[in-house]
Amino acid sequence: IINSDRRAIRVDKKVQTADDYTLRVKNPPIDARDPEEWKIFFDQFAEDEGDLAGHAVTCCTVVLDNRKLLFKLVERRAALRKLKLMARPGSKVVCADLDDMVKNSIRIPQWQRLLFLAPDAQKIKNHIDTLTEEIHKISRNVEEGEEFPVSEIFVTFETEHLHDKAWKALSLSREQRKQGISEVVQQEWQQGRMLCSIIWHILSCISPFSRCFFPKKLASSQLLFRRNHILYVDKSPTPSQIQWWALGVKDKERILRSVISFIIFVGATCAGASLVLFIHLNFDRLGFIVTPAVDVAIPWIVRNLLSSFEEHKTASSYQVSQYIKTAIFRIVNYAVLTPVMRSTTSIDSIYKLFIGMTFTQPALFLLDYIGNFYRHILGPRVVGDQQQMNLKFMGGGDYGLTERSTNLTKIFFLACWYSTIFPAGFYFGAMALLVQYAVDKYCLLRTFQPAPKLGKFLSKVTVTFYLVIIVLYFVNVTYTFAGFPHDDVCKDNTTVSEEYIGVKEVTTYQNETSAFTPSKAIVNDRDINYKFCSHFKIGHEYIWKIVNSKALGEWMFDSWMLDSQITAFEIMAILSRVFLFSGIIFVSGRWLVEYLKRKIHGSYAKSSGQLVDARFSNETTMAWFVPQIPKDGFDHKFVACDISGISAMHPSELLGWSSEASVESINLYYDFPSLSRCFSVVRHWPPPMESPWIENNTV
Repeated sequence: IINSDRRAIRVDKKVQTADDYTLRVKNPPIDARDPEEWKIFFDQFAEDEGDLAGHAVTCCTVVLDNRKLLFKLVERRAALRKLKLMARPGSKVVCADLDDMVKNSIRIPQWQRLLFLAPDAQKIKNHIDTLTEEIHKISRNVEEGEEFPVSEIFVTFETEHLHDKAWKALSLSREQRKQGISEVVQQEWQQGRMLCSIIWHILSCISPFSRCFFPKKLASSQLLFRRNHILYVDKSPTPSQIQWWALGVKDKERILRSVISFIIFVGATCAGASLVLFIHLNFDRLGFIVTPAVDVAIPWIVRNLLSSFEEHKTASSYQVSQYIKTAIFRIVNYAVLTPVMRSTTSIDSIYKLFIGMTFTQPALFLLDYIGNFYRHILGPRVVGDQQQMNLKFMGGGDYGLTERSTNLTKIFFLACWYSTIFPAGFYFGAMALLVQYAVDKYCLLRTFQPAPKLGKFLSKVTVTFYLVIIVLYFVNVTYTFAGFPHDDVCKDNTTVSEEYIGVKEVTTYQNETSAFTPSKAIVNDRDINYKFCSHFKIGHEYIWKIVNSKALGEWMFDSWMLDSQITAFEIMAILSRVFLFSGIIFVSGRWLVEYLKRKIHGSYAKSSGQLVDARFSNETTMAWFVPQIPKDGFDHKFVACDISGISAMHPSELLGWSSEASVESINLYYDFPSLSRCFSVVRHWPPPMESPWIENNTV
């Protein structure tokens, strides 16, 4: 766990991707649209690089905040496809003549229109006209001088050495970026060969505390963009991980959407829990049928509604948001609701819970009922469109790392949570993980859709969850041992009164038959009285007794425990105290250290491995930073920039995927020529003495 980040970096070094050569500028001037200006600025880092002098930058992507325009263009493409698929068999389809397409479309049955199962061709045509008019309005605004602002810049260097050199030189802390230029750029006395300069440099190299008093500064004003703008530079994620349409979303809007989404999630979780408890209390036999249904419904709401409402700049952040919500819900569903639904958590119910957890979901994955329905029912009935047929064979549901990680977290949590009363849960948990591994391996190759490449952020969050579960495990073990045998009975140290001596009629409850049985009990004069004392102490009262020795001693003074149990409990309480505070310090410190590093040192992180001595231009299988927009109903993404200059032999490597559709047909750039200035710009400069596969300089 401690070295997981370093191991992740070492593994990443073994696989070369475009992000190893690319820096991300998060705060460019909103009018810095010219890639040549960015190339001139970053080429200063190759002045002493021999044949690469003046050729540090190989590629530059200028991303505009034009998501409203892109969404309209993509929606218009989707509407045109719907209208095209409604054409009568044998009729000639001309997308330019919408009225003719409406005339030649098949008639939708009245019942389908009433149930909103299929739209009318005329309504689709009216929707296309509305979108076209809105796009023309944007075009007129552009002609009058309105332009989309620049949101981010992606600069790809020719070598990793140049990438690391520029990143180190431009990296500043958050507080420094808020200061004035005079506070960020080194003054002349700091640059000269003076005794004070030497002392300043020695002190500034002491890490990490000296940086609070002697923070790193820019070497000269040449590292200021346009000599007046401080850049926020960070390492770029992989191209497939970037959600290009969300790069222009402001942080305040993104945080507000996430907060609203989480509030709705809490409400949905409470509503689902209330429904389960209501069904159980009023219709006992249906109680455990509703629990799996809610377990499927809430994650579906999280995945398809709440996460879509949020705005995430990367797929990794998107997956983490889903993971946190789904993991919290499933822990609440299985660890809180299951005991509440029964007055006492029986071993039989826990046994059934582990059996269902081990085999139910893997069985559903193997059946792949959704994928089989698409492949065998809907697929053969698609007529006249190969792309629509291909979509039916692209795999079952989108079971990404979120779904897989939440299942593993749930298994680990249940094994630890119930281990005190069901130690065999560890064996069942190990068996469940083994079954999940085998099924996931099979489905990954045969069923699941391809998933985007993600960074280490999701794995870091899951490790944090595991650490929290381990801490809760030790606290739960201590509590359960202290409450044994959990019968809520304590000795009163007084003998029974005379009125109770003799043979008495009593009624006992049989758990096996759920019935009351009359019996007799003999009470002697030396028998002692017992009183009620709750063994089920939870929440703040129990935690306070764990962390406070004095309160703990007062609690055990009149305790039901044996002397040996008290001794063992004192040892366990001390260990739980150690693990509790150590876990809190380690988990919070793990995130706090990284936050302080970025706050004090900036975003620069020195590579733990040797920089690869390879050139970006020699790698022809890497996906470049080309803005793309996905859309349901298409087997490809839509490109949002001009790629006409790319050789036809390499479109799949450049975009990171391949499709039977032609490159021109997936390019939104050609839909409205008057909007050419509204699209992001990607520019490529082949380095000297190379044989580039780009036909010209503009991509």
